[in-house]
Amino acid sequence: MSFWSSVENFFKQFTHANWAHTASVALSLAGPPAILIVQETLGSADAAQTTSVINEIQTDLATVSQLLSQAQSGDTSVKGQIRSLLGSIQANLASILADAHVKNSANAAKITSLVNAFSEEITVVLAMMPA
Repeated sequence: MSFWSSVENFFKQFTHANWAHTASVALSLAGPPAILIVQETLGSADAAQTTSVINEIQTDLATVSQLLSQAQSGDTSVKGQIRSLLGSIQANLASILADAHVKNSANAAKITSLVNAFSEEITVVLAMMPA
């Protein structure tokens, strides 16, 4: 098997609905450490707000996963909803950064890195979506 065939086979395992599920699982894993960083640096009120935003993002991802399953079944009417939800997720991610008044530069860098990485993945998915 050629290198490119291996790469192609690797990416074939990620269906659109699977991507949303994978992102949700990743957020489930990355969320608690991020919340802990916020808790330790900013306090419980900011940690509660961050938890709320992460929960909203996970709810949106679950809805995106369902809509992507519908789209794979031939329902093209859900594309706008998917784009809207992904835009909402990016806005929520941006709100985490805007609301985080982290004074410790190392912790700020960690939070910014996590949020930006997740947001960049959404940007890639939006760019790959057919119009």
